[in-house]
Amino acid sequence: MLTKNKKLNYNEVWSLSVFFGVFIIWLAYYTASYTSYILGAFLFSFVFYLSGLLLFYKRKKEFVIPLKKEKYANNQIEKDEVNRLLSKLESTLKEQELFKNPNLTLPILAKKINIRPQLLSQLLNNDLNKSFSQFINEYRIEEAKILLNTEPNLKIEIIAEKCGYNSNSTFYTAFKKITNTTPAKYTKQ
Repeated sequence: MLTKNKKLNYNEVWSLSVFFGVFIIWLAYYTASYTSYILGAFLFSFVFYLSGLLLFYKRKKEFVIPLKKEKYANNQIEKDEVNRLLSKLESTLKEQELFKNPNLTLPILAKKINIRPQLLSQLLNNDLNKSFSQFINEYRIEEAKILLNTEPNLKIEIIAEKCGYNSNSTFYTAFKKITNTTPAKYTKQ
């Protein structure tokens, strides 16, 4: 019995799909004013063989939908370690202004704070829910906002370059994504 809160599993969805498919073909075959016997037989045979083929593959376990595994399920970082690593990461980024380097990569940053790149990736993905580029872009855009406020006469291209962007379009895209406005509109505010 189906309820509002119950979700169907894969086998139930498959069974219902086959049942309703055969039912629709049967209904069309018996209620149409003109039905070709060859067409009806062909449709019935097609559904019958398709159902048999699906059952055959289902029994061989080749027709199984793989479940998505959580990326770091077996290897969680403890809260104390997370806090320590985040403070080390933040202080290193701010003191050395590494985010201004347009060639900054995750392995380079991981080496600067003396941790494995995989651990840094896990820290950003699981504990901050951010990708590496999103994390670095936030630092770069904060720097851009400071420059836009303190030096409004600078060209946007120069500000983008000072913040670590090689491309103006990348800078505009990141700025708009983080602040929901363009750099020009931001300076007018």
